Amino acid sequence: MSSSSLVELVALCFCILLTLTLTYWRNYRLRNAELTDLLNADKGVTRNGLWTRLEKGFAASRPGMRLGVYLRATTISLSALSVVLALVAVTLLASYLAFHLAGMVAGAVVLFLIPFGFKAWLSNQHEKRLARLIGQLPQVARILANATSSGLSIQRGMQMVSTEMSKPASEEFAQAVHSLEMGVTLQQALTELRDRNPSREVSVLIQTVVIQSRVGGKLVSALTDIAATLEDRKELAREALTATSGARFSGYMVASIGILAPIAIASASGSSIDELLHTDTGRIAAAVGGTMIAAGIWLMSKLAKVKV
Repeated sequence: MSSSSLVELVALCFCILLTLTLTYWRNYRLRNAELTDLLNADKGVTRNGLWTRLEKGFAASRPGMRLGVYLRATTISLSALSVVLALVAVTLLASYLAFHLAGMVAGAVVLFLIPFGFKAWLSNQHEKRLARLIGQLPQVARILANATSSGLSIQRGMQMVSTEMSKPASEEFAQAVHSLEMGVTLQQALTELRDRNPSREVSVLIQTVVIQSRVGGKLVSALTDIAATLEDRKELAREALTATSGARFSGYMVASIGILAPIAIASASGSSIDELLHTDTGRIAAAVGGTMIAAGIWLMSKLAKVKV
């Protein structure tokens, strides 16, 4: 590595570390300020700075709302905008290092691999959280049925779910109860819960509660039947997941080999792979290979997802 490249690397590392440090420190101060507002409600601090407005604006946008829903399933406490900036910084640093250490192909692979890998990790965490919530729905239906049979309201039953159940059901129903306390209708609060957790099981439970509470009917028997049905669907989904786990693992392993092989070859033989991109045949082969790998990963994710 030449001296100019070393200087560029040091400057890039310094800028990225400075960005990450400032982002973390900003979020740390915001969390402390929010805690102070909760403890001293009468002496709250108004935060209308530029960064806060940018965070709120991005969080209100469609990509920001979607990213916020996925971040709720992780242990990341940063805002959506901070996560995007940190991801961009890490991607640029890793791509720069791969470019100088293993060549242009490795840099391009890392440039696309980190964002898509992070997205896949977020999707996986979101699906795991949603699966845990679906697994809790039979017990949720039983609690609501018991509360209704005892003469309690649906809102009181939802409060019981938020206190007696573990996460994520407790979080979701606590947020729905909070919306009801703020004056939101039952249908709107439950619809927001369904939108945050899009699944057929959640939709069936929400629609049953909303329809029965609006037009009247045997809500207790309906919730009891739903609890039994959801229990059967959970067992069937578990069997389907077990039956397809081997095929999914093999497919992702083959795709990973196709992605990591160019990086390994470039690391072992210097910039020999970069010479392929200097010819039309090499560029066409690289484009076809990358397209086939991406299509294989997409098809694997679609074919291996069994909907019960």
